[in-house]
Amino acid sequence: MECFVYQKHIDLHAVSALEAINTFMNLTDCKRLSRYVHWTIDVDTTETPSEFFTKITEKSYYLLNPNKEGFYTALQPSKGNDVSTIFVDVFPKVELDNTVLVDKLNLQCGTHIKRIQKAVTWQCEIDCQQDSKAYVKTHLLPSETSSGILANPIYESFCFLNN
Repeated sequence: MECFVYQKHIDLHAVSALEAINTFMNLTDCKRLSRYVHWTIDVDTTETPSEFFTKITEKSYYLLNPNKEGFYTALQPSKGNDVSTIFVDVFPKVELDNTVLVDKLNLQCGTHIKRIQKAVTWQCEIDCQQDSKAYVKTHLLPSETSSGILANPIYESFCFLNN
């Protein structure tokens, strides 16, 4: 199961990153940027993802704070005709041990979570005149020609999500 946590009001990380991309990197084809905390959970349950994550967020604040954050169980590309949507997952090169979090969630929420992983998902809205995936890969992510801004090549990896 997957859950994408977003800020209900304003995400200053995404605002700052877009400002840096547009102003300091002079890349104006990136029109909009959104950031999500991406939880991937391996769990034994008959509940739908929406039911499961609603239960988890009602009983704990471990995955999100419902006062200021919300979640989606799937991401949708923007519907504007002038942009293309690219989703990029950024995650640590060395997998983190989340057994303490798993144990706390199972105990507090009565779940049977086996494994949980956390990443950051960036939703990039790129001018449709560009090859959007190539644009993101070349300019916004670490590559041979760019240090990128959405991932730190020293300790993070990335992959494109299907959309």
